[in-house]
Amino acid sequence: MQLTRIALAIVPSNRDGIHGATERRRVEPSCICYDVAMCWRSVVVAAGVAAAGCVRGNPAGIGPDASPPPVLHTISITLAGDGYGVVEIGEVGDLGVDVSTTCSSSCSVEVEDGSSMALVYHTPDEFTGWSVACVPITNELAPAVTADVCGLGAVGADVSVTATFAKDEQEVTAVLPSVPSDVGTFLADGDLVVAGEAEANGSGGGVVSRISAQGATVWTLPLNVGTIVSVRAADSIYVLGASAVEQISLAGDPIWTVPLSVGQLDVNTPSALAITPAGDAVIGTNPGPEVLSQVDGSVVWSRTVGSWGELAVDSAGHVAMLGSNGVSRFDASGNALASWPAPVDPCGYVASIAFDSQDGLYLYCDGNVTHYDATGSPATFSAPHQQAEGYPTVAVLAAVGLDDHVLAITDDFSALVIMGDSAWGAQVESLSPAGASDWTVNKPGVTSRDLRFGGVSPFDAVHPTDVACTASGLCAVFGRWLGGPTPYWIELFQQ
Repeated sequence: MQLTRIALAIVPSNRDGIHGATERRRVEPSCICYDVAMCWRSVVVAAGVAAAGCVRGNPAGIGPDASPPPVLHTISITLAGDGYGVVEIGEVGDLGVDVSTTCSSSCSVEVEDGSSMALVYHTPDEFTGWSVACVPITNELAPAVTADVCGLGAVGADVSVTATFAKDEQEVTAVLPSVPSDVGTFLADGDLVVAGEAEANGSGGGVVSRISAQGATVWTLPLNVGTIVSVRAADSIYVLGASAVEQISLAGDPIWTVPLSVGQLDVNTPSALAITPAGDAVIGTNPGPEVLSQVDGSVVWSRTVGSWGELAVDSAGHVAMLGSNGVSRFDASGNALASWPAPVDPCGYVASIAFDSQDGLYLYCDGNVTHYDATGSPATFSAPHQQAEGYPTVAVLAAVGLDDHVLAITDDFSALVIMGDSAWGAQVESLSPAGASDWTVNKPGVTSRDLRFGGVSPFDAVHPTDVACTASGLCAVFGRWLGGPTPYWIELFQQ
């Protein structure tokens, strides 16, 4: 049947209950009806002839006759496995995947018939696969897509997809706290104290929080200590920032704050924090260690080691600090002890040190772990990390846990390069006191390559920034999940 487009001008009277002006409609020549607020009005479409057999129009108001409702199909997403991950659902367009729904648990969405849809996964753990055969996606900006993006094609029926995520080896759980957790440590009862920069409101500023091992926030306290460097806890909590150090009770109450300024060493670059057996704070400064009284933050003693770097305190209160002359050591009163040579000279900024339960010292420097016994006799282990694609390592972390096994972590710069194709973003390895590898976990530098940026890999990598272990071997790796639904990430491993 031939259809004709005509223009109708309606001039309503007060009793018509019709409001509007000229309306263009696609109609059959023999009939047209309007339905406005359920008020019917016949319209003459031929001279002297009233319309007959009218079809009901759009009950929502003046407009074209009601079209058949769109055909909808359901995309059902099931998240399976013991790991953590999310799946994004979106329509494929010229500029990539227009994400409309993020499923952090199993969910479903309705889409119109024929919509070209795709799924994208994100995980700090392991992705083991989709349950369906994915359709390759191509568009002007992204001619090729990896398996991380699953194209569903033009959806013509209900679709059910399972995405499976697995824990890393030795992983207990992944925690996504709602508070900043760039640095952290354990409390005696198993809770965690975390601190970092509060960036959600765009104004920055440090925040320290106590959270459960499941990520539930117990309390949060804003800080005014500058950029957060470290947090450590014993009978109280110390937070070191770029401009001050603050002591806080385990209940979250401020005790004192000491600016790093007049009367102390040059502390423009504080680097590390530890706690003595007596409860005093030891901060790493340029150019040496400084001990602050737990009572009021006054300086107990300070020393110069010729450079600045990481430090650690043993069970007797001896302080070891890595400097330009190797590992400088001091007793609890600040008297110099025999220094221990670094295996690499100079060791450089990329270093971490930690004492074991026998007062031996682990030194992680330039890809090598050295284990000194209590007399300073070293045994160099083989390098636990090979740099990916020639990029330099930018951070190493070490903490001692079960039976003096050390958890050594290397973060690779290649994980932070958006255009890079990194082999991994970090390596987590547990080593025995003799240097044997217990297990190794490689954390991908980019775990999802989607089309939202024209096929370029977005930030979706874990970036470790701190580590802590308990004597029972429960270790927490703190940092960021770049590209995840929350920027804060903690992964718990059991040695």
